[in-house]
Amino acid sequence: MSTSQEPDGLGPRPSPLTPPATGEGNRRKRSIIKKASSAVLAAALLAGAGVSMAAPAQAFGGTDAPGTHRVGASIQIAPPAGGFGTWTTWAGTFNTANDNKPALCITENIPAGMTPGGGTPFTSDPQIMYLIGVYGNTTDVLTAEGLAYLGHTRDDPAGAAQWINSPDPNIGAIKAKAAALLAEANANAGPYTVAPKVAFNPGSTKAGTTSNTQLVSASGTVQSPVPGILTYINANGTGFANTGDTGSWTAAASGTVQVSESVPNVPAATGTAYVVPGQQTMLVAGDRTTVTGAGNDVVAQTDFQPVATSNAVQIAQKGDKLSNVLHVTTSTGNPNDWAFANGAPVPATFQVDVYQDASLVPSATLPASAKKIGTGSGSVSGPGDLSVNITSGATTAPAAGTYYYVAQFIKASQPANLQQYFTGDWTETNLATQASVVKATPTAVTTAIDNGNGTIADKITMQCDSTDTVNTVMTVTPVLNSSAAAPVTGGTTTAPADNKIQATLPAVTLHCGETVTTAPVAIPWDSIVNDYWNANPSIAKPTLYFTETAPTTPTTNQLHPVYLHQDESLVQTNPTVSTQASANGTVPVTATDLATVTGTVPTGTGVSTAIDWKLFKFAQDTTGSVQAVCMNPFWTSASPVNVPAAGAYTSAPVTLTDSGTYGYVETLTVTYPGTSGVKTAVLHTGACGETSESVVAFPVAAIVTPDKPELVAPLANTGDITPHQGTNDLLLVGGLAGLGAMILALITIGAVRVQKRKAAAMNTGDDTTHADELI
Repeated sequence: MSTSQEPDGLGPRPSPLTPPATGEGNRRKRSIIKKASSAVLAAALLAGAGVSMAAPAQAFGGTDAPGTHRVGASIQIAPPAGGFGTWTTWAGTFNTANDNKPALCITENIPAGMTPGGGTPFTSDPQIMYLIGVYGNTTDVLTAEGLAYLGHTRDDPAGAAQWINSPDPNIGAIKAKAAALLAEANANAGPYTVAPKVAFNPGSTKAGTTSNTQLVSASGTVQSPVPGILTYINANGTGFANTGDTGSWTAAASGTVQVSESVPNVPAATGTAYVVPGQQTMLVAGDRTTVTGAGNDVVAQTDFQPVATSNAVQIAQKGDKLSNVLHVTTSTGNPNDWAFANGAPVPATFQVDVYQDASLVPSATLPASAKKIGTGSGSVSGPGDLSVNITSGATTAPAAGTYYYVAQFIKASQPANLQQYFTGDWTETNLATQASVVKATPTAVTTAIDNGNGTIADKITMQCDSTDTVNTVMTVTPVLNSSAAAPVTGGTTTAPADNKIQATLPAVTLHCGETVTTAPVAIPWDSIVNDYWNANPSIAKPTLYFTETAPTTPTTNQLHPVYLHQDESLVQTNPTVSTQASANGTVPVTATDLATVTGTVPTGTGVSTAIDWKLFKFAQDTTGSVQAVCMNPFWTSASPVNVPAAGAYTSAPVTLTDSGTYGYVETLTVTYPGTSGVKTAVLHTGACGETSESVVAFPVAAIVTPDKPELVAPLANTGDITPHQGTNDLLLVGGLAGLGAMILALITIGAVRVQKRKAAAMNTGDDTTHADELI
């Protein structure tokens, strides 16, 4: 700041209250110079030496730049060291060149210029920065003078004494004002701090108030209420509900509550020093700033509502354990809303009730017909999965049906000391995903039906362990099988090793409780005759039987086949024939043969079973000592007798006019359509020389013996010694082999006769040799 010297006699110093001559408002502008001229210094030296020297009319040079003064006045200050006379200076605020901010000069005896931009930080005097920031725009001259006094006496070491020792008449008031300003600055200058404090309301763990929101100066002085902005942070890093900046708040979630405060428009504690080469140093306060600060933390405990969803096992079986998996969370879906107590999550206990309904189709709501059959519970600390087993009542699924798991949270069932953390009760209402269906298990009760016309059918009654007949629809596929094995009581779940599928019948659709009879299927005679009856003499009773299968459905389990069940089986017994020839008699004898057919007689479309006979004459002899020789039939039935079923069939009568011993041989055949055309097979052939098949035609005068003779073993036989090996009726004996056999037979017959007659002679004394004893 430039200083001017006013020697005695130059006129009075303008009063601080005199308006400025230049019209700059209440700013006073005086001509000031950087320092005294050499003439003035010389005069001073001469005066000191007792030499008088008149002061020049223009004794000073260099003045403050135009427009630099803001508010203030010119005052007298003491001359600098070595100076003399009256010195004046500008006591007040200055303008800056670029933004017209208020500034203070802290360099005396140098001209003031408009302060340009730039500068260096000034941090050594927060009090001056405070005063510039608060009073820099004052219009009060005395206040401006007090600011100037403090600036020079605190931050202008070279010029401080000139101000302190000022002879100005108003210096006392200026010093007093400066002291008052400094006292204010000492109390209220920054740096500032703010440290809000949060606390719960009495008896609450989630609502509270914030105190200690005042702005505090560097000296610890609480500033007048300043509108701060309070910000609350939840434990998960998000803001939560509060009542604004009044200090009342309510935590929205359990966990740490943090508060911070921002106070805007606070005076700066630092500024900028602008130094223009050859001119004075100017101080400009920093812009008003925002002071922020964080307070203490508290841990809120808020109440919350535990809820759950579940995904029950959708398909279960009868006898399975009843259990449910709950996916536990909070009603808000935010896991951070789960309450804490003593540093740990609050445990929540859920109750699960299970209800049984006969319907096999789940409902989204609990049906009125459903009955509660069991209860279970489980606890969880925080969101996650909770497995709950039903431990009271029915613990396993007793029957088919739909099982509804109704999850509940009951506040009153929680420990008394924890109930404060829960909002209330909760019950699951959407049961679509919490229902478990125990499917009906079907059982096919079946009967194999022989229609008597060469076809059979399967009568199926579907039984289930469910009363829901509406929703149990199954598609059943019957299969006709065969095996050499006999039927088994109750059947078997494993197919016999020789199981053969004879036919797959069209599928039938039926509900549980319904009965249906399949379309008839032809008995596979080709397989019965060739794969069993004629394939092995030991397989006399193969079994035809039905099995049934059905795939699983949303409401029913799979139907598995049962093999050889006695009710599903039809034994196909190889047919046999027992015969009885008519009685002996005297010629002429009318002979017939009664054949009784037992077993399974093939019938059906294109199937014909018939029996025919051949009658052989064994010898003229009627004594019974006859060799049975079935070579050339004496008589053959004109046509076979149809055999539609088991029963008794009689051959056509034959009149025997020649005495002798005769014998029947019967043959049972079947004709049927095979895979490669019509086939004929022999089912039975009688043995040659069977006692019951002989007829003795006695001479007219002979005594008729009713007994059938036990014939000597037959010479040739086409009977069932090895049955079913062909369709030939005779064993032809030819050539020398045949002749030898006949001679052997005659010798045998003769020997028998001799023995018989010798035995008779012993009784009568007749030892005559008869001609028929000789060969």
